[in-house]
Amino acid sequence: MKPNDYIFRNLVFIPFLMLTAITANSQGTIQTPMGQTISVLNNWDTAPLIAAWEAAAAAEIRRNQWTTPNKLAPATSHYNCHSYAWNVVEAGGSLNKWMNQTVDGNPNLSKYWTNDAYISTSNTGNHEKIFYSSGDHSAITTATTGIVQSKWGYWGLYEHAIAECIFNSSVMST
Repeated sequence: MKPNDYIFRNLVFIPFLMLTAITANSQGTIQTPMGQTISVLNNWDTAPLIAAWEAAAAAEIRRNQWTTPNKLAPATSHYNCHSYAWNVVEAGGSLNKWMNQTVDGNPNLSKYWTNDAYISTSNTGNHEKIFYSSGDHSAITTATTGIVQSKWGYWGLYEHAIAECIFNSSVMST
């Protein structure tokens, strides 16, 4: 192999790596029902990461001796609890949007209930959104009182009792 061939191959490979890094965690935006802009990320997964997340979730459920968590969808970094509750369930949005509560210290998620189509209430029925304010977590209520559906970070989407969750159980309903 000539030295120039080696250099050329590396020069071709470096832009490929840069493109991979850029698309692996790219940013975008979506709109709330009232047109406010929410920042989102598009993440990527690998089989070893998914396997590790699945094992960690199963171990946490066993460690806490929780009885209600029922996995509805597998582990992924493509979407999180906020995206599931506020975007996917409500608007049928993409499962490839990760939504953080804040972005660079600025409110992001709260745009849904600040000057938008949602109100805060202490009464919850089926298909209501719950925000775990001290746990940075969102969930959707179900027809069964005390049972919610939520995505557990990178872990799977679960149906579970409000308190049987990896996030704090103090809630604010909207």
